Amino acid sequence: MSEILIFAFCVFIFGSVFGVIFNLYCNKNFVYRMIFGFWGGSLLSFMCFGFLSDVFYSGGIFYAVVFVFSGLIFSTIFEKYADNKFFNVLHCFCMGLILSAIFFDRENFFISSSIVTAMYILGVLDYSNIFYGILLSIIVSLSGVLGIYLKFGYEKIAEFIFALGGGVILYVICREVLPENMRNFKDIFISFAVIFGFICGVVIFSINV
Repeated sequence: MSEILIFAFCVFIFGSVFGVIFNLYCNKNFVYRMIFGFWGGSLLSFMCFGFLSDVFYSGGIFYAVVFVFSGLIFSTIFEKYADNKFFNVLHCFCMGLILSAIFFDRENFFISSSIVTAMYILGVLDYSNIFYGILLSIIVSLSGVLGIYLKFGYEKIAEFIFALGGGVILYVICREVLPENMRNFKDIFISFAVIFGFICGVVIFSINV
């Protein structure tokens, strides 16, 4: 058990720190934004067709309602406190819980998926200080480890928390995945990357079901 938790923390922190570095130094790069959009689309398909169905079938309509309303509540709060540092910590905590669910989702791809998802999580936040970014990456990683621990020992609690955090991350992905304004051809290409990522995610999910 402890070996799995330590290994998971290393995987999460590796992806998170790279996400911080790319966010601070590559977020204006067109290729990075294309890759970022592609993985955002893939995550969106996973949340819609994989995670939500798992939540519904494992916990019934109650967890599905928790999933939906947690996203709505989060979106309302987000508009008011998006720049609040405590809010960013809460944001990272919820996303770390979902990271633990992705860690267990697909047998042969969980390491790479977890790393890239951790990079994505730290890529959607706004911060200019690398030390603050690393602090957030540690919070994401610890939250992910907590999710794994709950999954092993307290599965019913874990399902509720996954549903709660899932609604939050679904809102974040929907908000961040597409450019706000189509100002040039680059934004159009990024949008196509998002759509292509979504389609690829659906295909991969269909093959693995």
